[in-house]
Amino acid sequence: MECILAAAITGVVFALFSGQPMNILGSTGPMLVLEMILYSFCVDRDWDYMPFRCWVGIWIAFIIFIIVALDLSALVRFITRFTEECFACLIALIFIFQAFENLIKIEDKYPIHFHASLTNSCVCENFTIPYNRSTSFNVSEYTTNITNNSAHERNFNISVHDGGTINNSVLPANCSEYGGYLTGSGCDDKLYEPNVFFMSCLLFLGTFGIAIFLVNIKGGTFATAT
Repeated sequence: MECILAAAITGVVFALFSGQPMNILGSTGPMLVLEMILYSFCVDRDWDYMPFRCWVGIWIAFIIFIIVALDLSALVRFITRFTEECFACLIALIFIFQAFENLIKIEDKYPIHFHASLTNSCVCENFTIPYNRSTSFNVSEYTTNITNNSAHERNFNISVHDGGTINNSVLPANCSEYGGYLTGSGCDDKLYEPNVFFMSCLLFLGTFGIAIFLVNIKGGTFATAT
């Protein structure tokens, strides 16, 4: 988001004061890689990203000012096509590596359960729920078996109007909130999400297919290089 905002501001300033307003400006691959590296650098060292990025921008502006003052842009003639291809290949490899790395992280967070046993129990024990005669229980937090009560089905809340017998069963996700502890053979299992990793694989392959299709359009009938 910071990269998009910075590109928008600099694009407007450049179009108004520096160059041809019809130029289409946008963030390039190297710029996105720089932002990604700087953000990871700040996160690893627990630094604030925006002040650090501001100082990096100030130093870049100072270096560019020196390059313009000394007319060092003439050195561009020494940059060959081979140098450009090497640099473009490096940027492409970085993005490809990031794509596979993020896919592996998704598999670690939502692993595939080839032999998952959904019958393993995991219950909350020794919990305490504050109760009075006007307590309103939310069904989304825990299930309640109540005698002598009235249930309001419209808003899915159950209100107790008298001292009926209550038998609560707290969900594992809310167990620590009520001071309980989890017991059962299924408590150590990770969250069973069978479709997250496979959906990510489909998105990964679909994006790659769209990219190949768009690259091949320029050699087709409707987009010839003339």
